[in-house]
Amino acid sequence: MRGKAQGLEDNPLHISALRFEKISGEGCRMELTNGRNRDTFMVHPGKWQAGSLHLDGGCTDLSRHVFREGLYEKFYVKGCTRGHTLFMDMLFQETSFQDTWEVIFEEGLIRVKVKRNTGFVPVDFSVPAYPA
Repeated sequence: MRGKAQGLEDNPLHISALRFEKISGEGCRMELTNGRNRDTFMVHPGKWQAGSLHLDGGCTDLSRHVFREGLYEKFYVKGCTRGHTLFMDMLFQETSFQDTWEVIFEEGLIRVKVKRNTGFVPVDFSVPAYPA
């Protein structure tokens, strides 16, 4: 399953697929597809990595009209694994927003849980994935 794209069911962040690739050491490369945009970034344990996303404004229908486009584009991410779960924190530059992710690898599929620390519109969700 790792290395293969996993499609996601409908969710508030409009993320349609994820792909993970293990890199030497404890880090991994994550590819996130949002509409026609595909962003790749590294996730390392205990080490913040700069990244860039194309999440179209604030990701939700209401906040897309409230925030300028690209507000969530620059971020920092770090993560760790425990068992079959990847835990990630994403801090969005120039905002007070932080997303906490749990990506659970289970029997050939993944389950994604995302929580945001604050905001005008909730983006917390949990969705199963399927082979893309």
